[in-house]
Amino acid sequence: HLHPIFHRDRAVTEAPFIRFYAGCPLRTRDGVIVGILSILDTQPRALSDEQIAIFKALAELISDFLASWHSVGYIDVVTLLPNRQRLLKDIEVSAEGTFRLIIIDCIDMPFAYEMARSLGMLAVENLLRDMTVALQARLPMASKLYAVAVGRFAFFTPEPMALSLESIALRLQGTQARIGPDVPLDLNIHMGDSGICDSALTPNEILRRAVSALHEAISQGHRFTTYNDALDIRKKRDFSLLTELRQTLQGNQGLYLVFQPKISLTTGAVTGAEALIRWKHPINGEVLPGEFIPLVEKTSLMRELSAWVIDHTIAQLSDCQDQGLSLPVSINLAASDFSRPDFAEELEQKLREACLDPALLGVECLETEKMLESPAALNGLDMLKKRRFKISLDDFASGYSNINYLRQIPLDIIKLDRSIVRHIVHEKASRIIVHNVIRLLKQLDYVVLAEGVEDLETVEILRSLGCDEVQGYFFARPMVSVDFAAWYRARKADLGKKS
Repeated sequence: HLHPIFHRDRAVTEAPFIRFYAGCPLRTRDGVIVGILSILDTQPRALSDEQIAIFKALAELISDFLASWHSVGYIDVVTLLPNRQRLLKDIEVSAEGTFRLIIIDCIDMPFAYEMARSLGMLAVENLLRDMTVALQARLPMASKLYAVAVGRFAFFTPEPMALSLESIALRLQGTQARIGPDVPLDLNIHMGDSGICDSALTPNEILRRAVSALHEAISQGHRFTTYNDALDIRKKRDFSLLTELRQTLQGNQGLYLVFQPKISLTTGAVTGAEALIRWKHPINGEVLPGEFIPLVEKTSLMRELSAWVIDHTIAQLSDCQDQGLSLPVSINLAASDFSRPDFAEELEQKLREACLDPALLGVECLETEKMLESPAALNGLDMLKKRRFKISLDDFASGYSNINYLRQIPLDIIKLDRSIVRHIVHEKASRIIVHNVIRLLKQLDYVVLAEGVEDLETVEILRSLGCDEVQGYFFARPMVSVDFAAWYRARKADLGKKS
């Protein structure tokens, strides 16, 4: 209570009236003081040499405990490299000026899961440890290597980099790691570069940018990619669209159907229509299906979107029937729709409740490769076929394996893809291919429909080659239901006059 440092302290002048203090520093293994172990008492004391020695020993024990606790939080237990938390902390504390963060991906995660399933986690851990040794042997910045996820490593380096990404990729080319003593594995390495960063960005944002670049490299099949702000904005917009689409489905506003007619090349009559979904976004205007359907297909939202298309198409078929128009309409569905065991029964029930014949609703198969890989989807198509739904195969002749589809999928209509149809006027090879494809399909008793028909010359060539039906801008663009009904009546009346 007389000491110049403590005599004004409230713990001394007021309760508990401290009269003794001893402090011993807590140090890291590098000697840095990170705290103090303190002893307080309300009675004055004088410590003996033995008590002081015990006090110092306690402080050392606590320092060791803190160091171990710190290591557990900042060390990857498999590779013994600093982990992601350590990386974020080091970026926050150590990175000065401008720098770049590089993430290296060394292993395909589905393969790692399969390895764990077959060989156990020990094999995966052995691979990761050997992977670490292999990278450290080839990288000049090995001392700065971090383990940020399973099979993913990172380092940050001042800008400009001592080595370019291309140079690093060349150094890592041919890198192997071993699952066991006699089982080497070639590492399929990709890298993502955060681009130039500084302290204005948070460590998590810097890491996110590097991960974004890495995933772009993997998806594009590139060895390395640098973060691209414009591409990142587009990806964020994609996820925003998914969120907004869910809200749109729940609110039933913004989505609508258009109908593109199918025309018989023999009679010129309208044989049906294809229902196509459209989305009028409140801010972005018309968002084309090519933008949002690929996003939706990867999520459970596809089921909700398909249900919306089915319900609104059936409602439109009912309206047409009430107006005296009986015209089949086809809808596009994904493999996940056909895979549901109750899908065909549900679809038939919906048509029955609307007093409609199943023959009025056709289904067009998207994601054909996925269809062949899914026994459940193929069984779903069989169930639809037994209930008299017409099944079309979309985009035929756009891939090398199309012929295989004909054996495995129960089909009624084959749609020739626009990518080959559009060349038949000017390319002899395309014309010969289309001719032979149509001949084969007709021998197998399929109805053949050509998509993307935009001029009279293409129509005449397809007619001469034996094509049954066409669809495209030459006859009509996709139209909303009111316009389609008016167009259909006008065309039917025009054909009646000519006959």
